[in-house]
Amino acid sequence: MPSKSIGTLERWYSGSNCPAFNIAARRAVRRAIGAPSAKKDIQVGDISYNDSYKLAVRRLQSLRDLEAAAKRCSVILDGKVFIVPYLQKEYRLDTASGNIEPDDLNLEEQILIFHYLVSTAPADDNPELVTFAGLPGGMFYYPTYRKRGPNRVLKAFGNDPDAFFSAAERSGGRKTSFGDASASIRVLPEIEFTVVLHLGDEEFPPEAQFLLRKDITAFLPLEDVAVLGGIIAARLQRAAG
Repeated sequence: MPSKSIGTLERWYSGSNCPAFNIAARRAVRRAIGAPSAKKDIQVGDISYNDSYKLAVRRLQSLRDLEAAAKRCSVILDGKVFIVPYLQKEYRLDTASGNIEPDDLNLEEQILIFHYLVSTAPADDNPELVTFAGLPGGMFYYPTYRKRGPNRVLKAFGNDPDAFFSAAERSGGRKTSFGDASASIRVLPEIEFTVVLHLGDEEFPPEAQFLLRKDITAFLPLEDVAVLGGIIAARLQRAAG
């Protein structure tokens, strides 16, 4: 029978309005459903990061209403400079040059911020939380996302909620009430990742998953959301030492 981990089963159960399963529900689903084997790892995006960066800068420079963009994304506009909080740090983005200061972000992260600021799709006032598999098109990127995000958190913390909470706190996270241990980490003003651990027992191994606002793709392309999963996991791993 295929693997019964919640990590694979959430692909089948992502239509649920309840993003955090209780113990009884998780066991019932695990016993009742077998999940298909994982797809091979896929490349995120179909163009190079350098090309993506150049396109993102051009889109940013083409913005006509900077004040509207700042209001939508909950950032400050100082003249023609966006002041953007990103993972516990404040960055200044010059819309004329496309430069971001401080200059300690890698290309992936710079692209994320550009995409966030030029987003225009309608967003919900009170969006529900879902797993990545519950996002439109999420299944296509799921194997890569799972490998880079939740699986790394699972490997780092497994059945050690104390170590997880300590790392989450150092990463700017706040405790939440999902699963057996969980914390929400603010990435950008309108984007938060909730990391959930389900502890193992004599019957089932531990599991990890991330919860996201259902309309997150109103602010970021799905590829960027997958990348963010890896960024969050790496941040927690570093915080754990």
